[in-house]
Amino acid sequence: MTMNSSIAIVGAGLGGLVVARLLLDAGYDVRVYEQAKMFTKLGAGIHLGPNLVKILQRLNVHHEIIREGYQPDAWTSRDGLSGDVLYRLPLRNTAQTVYGAPYITAHRGSLHETLVKTVPPHYIEFDKRLVRLAESNDGVDLYFEDGSRAQADVVVGADGVNSKMREILIGEARPQFTGRVAYRGSALVSQLDFQLGDLTKWWGPNAHVMAYFVSPLRDELFYIAVVSEKGWPHKSSFVEGDVTELRRLYNGFHPELQAVLAASPAVTKWAMFEQDPLPVWSRNRIVLLGDACHPMKPHMGQGAAMAMEDAAVLARCLIQDGVEHFDLAFKRYAHNRAPRANDVQSESGKNRWLKEDTDPTWVFGYDALNTPLTLPI
Repeated sequence: MTMNSSIAIVGAGLGGLVVARLLLDAGYDVRVYEQAKMFTKLGAGIHLGPNLVKILQRLNVHHEIIREGYQPDAWTSRDGLSGDVLYRLPLRNTAQTVYGAPYITAHRGSLHETLVKTVPPHYIEFDKRLVRLAESNDGVDLYFEDGSRAQADVVVGADGVNSKMREILIGEARPQFTGRVAYRGSALVSQLDFQLGDLTKWWGPNAHVMAYFVSPLRDELFYIAVVSEKGWPHKSSFVEGDVTELRRLYNGFHPELQAVLAASPAVTKWAMFEQDPLPVWSRNRIVLLGDACHPMKPHMGQGAAMAMEDAAVLARCLIQDGVEHFDLAFKRYAHNRAPRANDVQSESGKNRWLKEDTDPTWVFGYDALNTPLTLPI
């Protein structure tokens, strides 16, 4: 293993930070290039399944997330019109025992902020928008919009759904708009006059709402409301939403759900994109992870987990095989990750996860840091 091998990571999202931390721990020379000018704390909630929490445990940041986040009693699926319970999966008192780690709902910004702290600031460079790569037998040159450039032995593309790295790898095969949008907002519990379930998915005709707490205070209920939309003319992946329009779209739904939306002062509106499984995850010295190679609908709450699982397995492969044997490491990585990521992407697209009696062990029980890593025969 050549410990002075250099690794460039394009994108400082959840997956990029995890792979950076694990490779730094192994002694590699790592640099993270982030196109944003600074980190900002986005206001959305996030689901941290036991498979994701196991990675936080390895990074020794799980105590902070558990303290700041919330451990729901159960995932409860309810009919969006009648309010009838369709299925209930116990979590708080069983997830640790059954799946190996707790299930946590948290503020996405808090998770990102916690992971940022695991990577010392001098390893991250901001305002670095990648414009092109130049590969050679000796490494890769990275060229940025500000005129600067960098060099590395290998480059990891962790730059999200609108990935420049993916475009470089396979051409302009951009994720497609799914015809669905997600409204994200929150409601103050003090404005509601009934007892709330702490993680509830309301299933309705061609629409659903997932509502959950993100802190032990239980004072604010975050939600994501998904409906159909004919097109997405915007350049950005999200815009300000019209909360009045959102409430109109859920006319006729259960009174408790309508009350949550009525107590929500504002929303953002997010496009939902998806892409067919990529034919390759790497080429020569370039490799992808997370939304850069498998953007998926949020219906399982597993998008962040898949990026972080990718990061953990990719780091293990590079450490095991050595950066000098990147071709072997990348082959091992894709062989072990692509089938699982594709299965989760497919299941998420069907939007039936935990609607009825389900054994989620294949998702929650997975351990990216300890599962055996094989090569194709």
